[in-house]
Amino acid sequence: MRERRAWIAAIAVMAVFGGAALWLGHVHLKAASRPLDDDRRRAAAHQHAVVEINIANTDQKRRYIALPDGRVISVARDAAGQNQPEQEIFFNAAGPARLALAGGQVYAAYVEQDGTPRLRQLTPEVQEPQTLAVEVSALLHGSPDGRLWIGGVDGSVWRQNVDGSTFDQVPVPVEGGRLATWIRFLRYDASRSAVIAIAADGSRLSIGNPGGAALDVALLEPDDAFRLHAVPGPAPSEEYPPGKRFSDCDACPEMVVVPSGSFMMGSPEGEAGRDGDEGPQRRVTIGRAFAVGRFEVTVEQYAEFVEATNREESGGCRVWTGSSWETQSDRSWKSPGFDQDSNHPVTCVNWDDANAYVTWLNTKLGLSAETGYRLLTEAEWEYVARAGTTTAFWWGDEISTDQANYDGNFTYNNGATGEYRQRTVPVESFEANAWGLYQVHGNVWEWVQDCYVDNYRDAPTDGSARPDSGNCSRVLRGGSWLNGPRGLRSASRYGDSPVNRSGDVGFRVARTLPLNP
Repeated sequence: MRERRAWIAAIAVMAVFGGAALWLGHVHLKAASRPLDDDRRRAAAHQHAVVEINIANTDQKRRYIALPDGRVISVARDAAGQNQPEQEIFFNAAGPARLALAGGQVYAAYVEQDGTPRLRQLTPEVQEPQTLAVEVSALLHGSPDGRLWIGGVDGSVWRQNVDGSTFDQVPVPVEGGRLATWIRFLRYDASRSAVIAIAADGSRLSIGNPGGAALDVALLEPDDAFRLHAVPGPAPSEEYPPGKRFSDCDACPEMVVVPSGSFMMGSPEGEAGRDGDEGPQRRVTIGRAFAVGRFEVTVEQYAEFVEATNREESGGCRVWTGSSWETQSDRSWKSPGFDQDSNHPVTCVNWDDANAYVTWLNTKLGLSAETGYRLLTEAEWEYVARAGTTTAFWWGDEISTDQANYDGNFTYNNGATGEYRQRTVPVESFEANAWGLYQVHGNVWEWVQDCYVDNYRDAPTDGSARPDSGNCSRVLRGGSWLNGPRGLRSASRYGDSPVNRSGDVGFRVARTLPLNP
């Protein structure tokens, strides 16, 4: 929110799991009235893998399928290959469970609505949930010693003790640091007699023989020959692995591929500077990798669009005079009221201008709506700004003007005052976050797709935008050079008319990526 606009407002990876059971906290098993006639198709439709086990002392099999609403479907298949009536295991889940088979048992890891990570053994019967020491992004399938291995959203790895009741963290030191992002896969590689952890950024780590105490820690080479488990979600084209940077043309925005995953969106009630429109917190799952601009769209990039389309813009731009906002007819993206060069973020652009820019990019590049450029959704924006963190800013809960461009006359969380630059700075200024994005905090506010609503009740949890209500204010994120630091927090949000142009508002683009054929 903006201090000088009277703060108008009128949480790697994929951690998909959910928690305390519905109905007085107990798990409820229900025999459904219809059989699961095509569980493979159904699982594919929900983009989550099937775990299948042999039923003891029979030639039957049972499959478990995690659904997006927190249910797990369990269905037995008889000797003739026919499905028996399905059962549904209900959790009060914030998203689908991660399923794993270890030691002949099926486990479900999930997170409760309040963010508490849980683990349940689904066979031979549902056990009481165990609170995990880490949020789960990956579970190992088929550990030879029967113990479960868990990858955390913070890049940590946990191994079940021999008694099966607790988990200990496995040290995974890597020369020069540790895995940069959350664990995407855990796999047992028989040729190495080792568990292999694969991070979302593509780095691979051998973490030793699961049956022994010693760890043979080594980074694996990219060409190591072994197959990964299928991603529990639609896989982007192999041309676009997480972490890849690319530009589709010389003057196009530089993009970076961010992985799928989940996070808690909004701010906790105790966060300093919190506004009421930042809650209630809820877990949002981004089920598909996508690309996002590393930088805010620059003056140079926007100028090419205007020249190519002969776009005419009238109505001036709102500028800050030092004491109030004033619409000045001679101000525009070319002259916002302060000096800029070609590598500064474009300002004095409204929501319609930003959408016209991405439409032009898609036309120029011959991209369809399914694989083209667009504005980020609000959930996507906070997801990439946080980059796996839960603090007020991606680097922590304190801020200085050496880290971001804002009005340093204001302080945050008992911090110090700093510089007030009174204008934008080049887009590559300051340090990038863990996913390679610059200036998600400060410089200019960034338009996103969503209509502004002053709370998250009934907001989507799949990363999509709120249903478009047409004539609505649109959300802005990130804060600007004109704001105090509380407006730069990852959870801070603001709504403005889509036709307004202001000297501290710009935008960043996203691109939907093609899927593997």
